This record gives sequence, structure tokens and C-alpha cells, in this order.
Amino acid sequence: MRKSLTEALALRTGEADLYIFRDYRTQLQYIRSGRQMTSEGLFAELSGYQYQAFLDWREIHDSDGSWRRLMHLLNGAGTHDIDDSHRELQLQPVLGPLRSVVNAESLRAVNDRAITDDLREAMPPDVFLDAVTRFLGGSVVKSARADSWSRSESKSASSAVSSAVRVSKPPADWVNFIGEEKILAPVLAAGVLEEACSLKTSADQRVYLEIAFDRLENWHLRKAVAGAFAEYHHDEYRGDLDSLLVAVLVTSENILNSTGAVPDWLFDNPYLKRLLAVNVHQDIEWFSKEGWDRLIRAYCVQVHLRLSQDERDNSRSFLILLERARYLIAAGEQSGYQFARLKDLLGDQTGVKPKGP
Repeated sequence: MRKSLTEALALRTGEADLYIFRDYRTQLQYIRSGRQMTSEGLFAELSGYQYQAFLDWREIHDSDGSWRRLMHLLNGAGTHDIDDSHRELQLQPVLGPLRSVVNAESLRAVNDRAITDDLREAMPPDVFLDAVTRFLGGSVVKSARADSWSRSESKSASSAVSSAVRVSKPPADWVNFIGEEKILAPVLAAGVLEEACSLKTSADQRVYLEIAFDRLENWHLRKAVAGAFAEYHHDEYRGDLDSLLVAVLVTSENILNSTGAVPDWLFDNPYLKRLLAVNVHQDIEWFSKEGWDRLIRAYCVQVHLRLSQDERDNSRSFLILLERARYLIAAGEQSGYQFARLKDLLGDQTGVKPKGP
């Protein structure tokens, strides 16, 4: 007894009736309309001894037309995660403007500049922030957490500095410590995302960090930034590392601004653990020297950009920050790059001697 494809699969053929399935051999997912499969069937082009097996069928009633837009966009092609692709399409009102701000070209332009340059307009976020405001809808306010964060950092830096020596540019030791590594772009990209994560509707009761962690993943913000850095580096792995650095900066307070112990929340940050490639060998957690050193230098750039003009004109601002940064680098060295030992050293302010860069 022969059955048609429509009968065998009990396909619905309404305009909004769609079907998703997975190719067992390639693991790609596809989307087709029930009406299209009824009229055209399923096309497969096979060479000798090849096969295709379509598994994990599910039916979707596309009430808002978004799945049909994805189907037309894919134009018959498969995708590794169709739900992720669908979410990406829904987020285009935000992701499109973000990519117009953070892209390979803008990253290249920023990294060609120096920390001593005026970087206030190097990566202007206005187009992206306007898009986030429209996407949120309703009454949009700025997170009190983000406001107090900026104010507390400014007070922390200025309270440690006397109004003594005026300088026209940062001391050479400070600039040399930060080094020539291309680190400006991740810090500026983090600033763009931080501003976006500080925006919320007046009805949203979440604090800044909850919103930041949510949007970095569920709004695909980190994924979009990773793509921009991957294109800039021509290397997906380096792009992912830079996106993790951005995520750590967005979801942590700058530990250069405190002379006390580093709080445990930094070491519990999932982005930090991935950035430092924390791994277990012989029951010991180890971390990457390169990742730790780069994070500290990124914190240096971040705090530099947040200093007021009076603080930048005061050489003692940089001397205090440089001492703190060297202390943190030295802690990494003295921990033997054991993660638990680093936490102990930075929680205990005795025994760590700062070293030169």
C-alpha cells in the first residue's frame, strides 16, 4: 500500500503550518512548509552509497510570520541551530545597529590608535543605544546600578590622589605597562555594551548585573561581538577570547579601583573562568597567565578612560593605579597560576610583592 508524503507524515497544509527536521548525516536543521512538501515533496541529491535520514520532526504553527521569514531567508539551506537562527532574526532590530558600531572596520580603526589619544568618540554608541531603547519600548530608564558604579569609581580614584603634580600626558611607565597589545577595542566595545545593559523599562526590577548577563547571551550581544572580532582577527578562537574579555569587563567592577581584597564574585564570574581557560589537572584548577595579564591591562585601559580630566592631569593618579596593577600581575605569578591559590592571595593582602611589567 502506497501513501503520499502528506499522508505518511500527517502533514498540515495551512499557510502557517511549518515543519522542522534534522539531517542525521550533516546534523543540519531544515524548515519547510507543509504546503510546499505536499506539492513538491522533499528534494535529495545523492551519489552512490549516500543516504539522507531526516529525524526529529516537529510542527510549528507560525502565528506571527517570523518562522516563514526565516524559511525564506534560508532559502532551502540548513542551519546548525534553527531556534538560534530564529532568535537571531527576531533580534535584528538590536543586532543590526550593534554591528554598525562594533565591526571589523571600527575595531581596526580603534586599535590603530593609542591610549594617549582622545578616544571619547572612537566608538560612538548612539545608534545602538537608540535601537535598544526602541526595542525595549515603553518608558526606558537607566539602571541605578550603572550610575552608582561610574560615580563610585570616580570617587575612588580621586580620593586617593592629591592635587599635586600636573602633567600633560600619562607617565611613560603607565603607557609602557599597558603595552602595545591591541586592547583598546575590547575595552571600548565593553563600554558600548555596558551602556546598553544599563537601559531598562521602568517596570523591570532587575539589577544591572542580572540584565547584563541576560542580554549578553539571550540578546546574542556577545555572539555579535565575537563575530566582529573573529572577522577582525581572521580567527574565530581569538574572536571568542576577545568577546569573553568584553563580557568580563561588562559584568565586573574594575578591581584597580580598590586597594583591598579582590571580592569572590570576580572569581565566580563564568566569563572570567572561560577567559582564563580554567581547567583541572591532577585535582588542581589552573588558569592562563596570558588571560590574567591581559585582563589586568584591560582594566588599566578601562579605568584610564573613566578618569576625569583633573585626574588625568595628576601624575599620582597613574602611579597609584600602576602599583595596584603590578600587585595583581604579581599575584598571578606567585600563585603559580593555580586558581584557588590566586583567590587566596588576592583575598589576603599580605605576601604579594608587586613587580615591574
